[in-house]
Amino acid sequence: MMPAVGPPVMTEVATDTDGHEASAPVSGVLPRRLAAKAAAAFFVLALLAPASSSAQGEAGQTWELVVCADPHAMPLSDRSAEGYENVIAGILAEELGATLSFDWYPQMQDMIDLRLRGGYCDVVMGVPDGAEPLLTTISYYTSPYVFVYRADAGIEVTSLDDPVLSELRIGLQNAGMPPHDSLLARGLADSIVAEYGSTRYAPRDDPQARLVEAVLAGEVDVGVSWGPSAGYYAAQHPGELVVVPIEPAIDPMPPFTNLQLPMTIGVRQGDEALRDSLSLAIVRRWDDIQAVLEEYAVPLVDAGPAPAPPEQTVERLVVGYVGPNRTGSRTVAGSLFEVVGDAARAGALLAEDVMVSNGASSLDVVFANAPSAGAAKRAAMRLVHLDGARVLIGGLGDGQAAALADVAAETGVANLNIGDDDPALRCTATFHVAPSADLYAAAIAARAGDAGVTRWHVVRLDDDRWSRVAETFGAIVAQTGAEVVGESVVAEADPVYADELNAAREEGADAVLVLLGAPDQIAFLAQAAALGPEMTIVPYPAVATQSRDYIAAASRLNPSGVPERVVMWETTLAEGPAADLNERFTSRFGRPMDPHAWAAYAAVTLVGQAAAETGGLEQGALEEFLLGGPHELAKGRPLAFDSDSRQLEQPLYVVRPVPGAPWGRNLSQQVGVAELVGAVDVPEVPGCQ
Repeated sequence: MMPAVGPPVMTEVATDTDGHEASAPVSGVLPRRLAAKAAAAFFVLALLAPASSSAQGEAGQTWELVVCADPHAMPLSDRSAEGYENVIAGILAEELGATLSFDWYPQMQDMIDLRLRGGYCDVVMGVPDGAEPLLTTISYYTSPYVFVYRADAGIEVTSLDDPVLSELRIGLQNAGMPPHDSLLARGLADSIVAEYGSTRYAPRDDPQARLVEAVLAGEVDVGVSWGPSAGYYAAQHPGELVVVPIEPAIDPMPPFTNLQLPMTIGVRQGDEALRDSLSLAIVRRWDDIQAVLEEYAVPLVDAGPAPAPPEQTVERLVVGYVGPNRTGSRTVAGSLFEVVGDAARAGALLAEDVMVSNGASSLDVVFANAPSAGAAKRAAMRLVHLDGARVLIGGLGDGQAAALADVAAETGVANLNIGDDDPALRCTATFHVAPSADLYAAAIAARAGDAGVTRWHVVRLDDDRWSRVAETFGAIVAQTGAEVVGESVVAEADPVYADELNAAREEGADAVLVLLGAPDQIAFLAQAAALGPEMTIVPYPAVATQSRDYIAAASRLNPSGVPERVVMWETTLAEGPAADLNERFTSRFGRPMDPHAWAAYAAVTLVGQAAAETGGLEQGALEEFLLGGPHELAKGRPLAFDSDSRQLEQPLYVVRPVPGAPWGRNLSQQVGVAELVGAVDVPEVPGCQ
């Protein structure tokens, strides 16, 4: 029986900016061996497909599923998309109504660390059940490790304890594979005469075929391999080879190795919704998947069909949350956004619980982990089309707010930005819980004006966004009787700021406004402290700089002291609803309520209140509710969105790092690295142009 699949969208190889092989969707076909049968079966069996699959098919393929795949590892995966994992990915993409693309990269740890965690892809096929640091689906097949030997060899080997093994020349598919340990534990090290490891970088069509070829050629008497490779290549030589599972399934000798591998699909931590959708797709297309495995002669452990999915009994009002969460990013910027993203996710979870406990039982916040703008766009499309999200919440991480705004505009859903401060995003259909850069600049000017600062020097990055913020800041300080006496324009990751600091000193500036990103701010503050200028350094509250983690890191690297900072929320607010919210958050999560935790909490709360009042999450009704205001969000007074910019008008707070405060795992230590100085009522800023 062949799988009931139509021709999935395949890919062609492209190259990304890092020089790795990437992919873009193009029209394609099933592997040659499957195409003829699948074409005939598709029209018959499509009539028997689950209702959900049919509905998605009618709507068309509406979101992109990007799979990290090895370009040179048949029978599992190949750049031609003829591996069985490629075909199964096509079946699942079809079931979920997705366009399938491949990000080609060798299946090693870097595939996880660089490609999946970096947001280049969202799924890795064929990972062992429970593999760290991934979330994994239900198993879609289990294959044993096997012995492979010539049918005419006059031997019979099934068990690791067969005495004849000590008399044979043993070849390994890979050194270090689980049966290798078992063979060593039985004193068979001298019998292992060859290792035919992966040669994915060598000019060879089928690197995984080498062990089977060695057995056929008599180079070794018996090969030890994982089942799929041995089964696939042995099937190309009918009657010449014997492939048998290694017994026992779990080796009773230390280190008690499992010799059968349940294989799953891996996604990023935090992508529970995607994992669950893939698991349901596996259940619905179980027979088709098993047919593909049979076609590729994959030895299988009969585990029976997957369990039936649960019935959906409650209509959900789905809110899609998209943002970065901890994945172990290898970049500084990525790590900083992950910290902020974790806090925001916790805030959204708390708000969901509060709304449900208050009677909004149908409200369901569905989360997606997006390390990049591209991953955010794919996740948002998936949440809308696959999970039924009527609202998108996000905007943490470079470019993610713009990506979500594009998806919202394309799909007709509402969108709330909880992180991005770019003024260019205002005055659109998106609602902004996060303050704009103009609001932050206005708060800084107001705070400094109260402190008597009259002469400013601005250090900013060389782009239009920061140029506009600097202009707004200059106009606002002029209203207070102060002035900007100089400006320095620098490149990102500039290692030395001595010229800029000296220029500010020569101009007689009282203060320097630092319009730089999070990593550059730390370098600037350290150099400012070392040069010891007689002026105030005022860092701009970029998204990743408002967390307690960042404040603690900046304090450690600048022991002479870190300037006070404007923030969106402060975890030590101790009066009224703010105190109650902070206590509820810290009691549940055991960490401070950082500013973007409040932003996510506020966004989900607003959506939940709108759903309760309007009975749904239709875009028009939600927008009317949000613009109607005012809204109680624990900031000491009711808040409202500006009708033109759709910016939430709100007070901001000023915090001061506590010199010498230790950072630790305890909540009290994390809260104690900074203290509340006061609140700032932001003056009016320029409206929509």
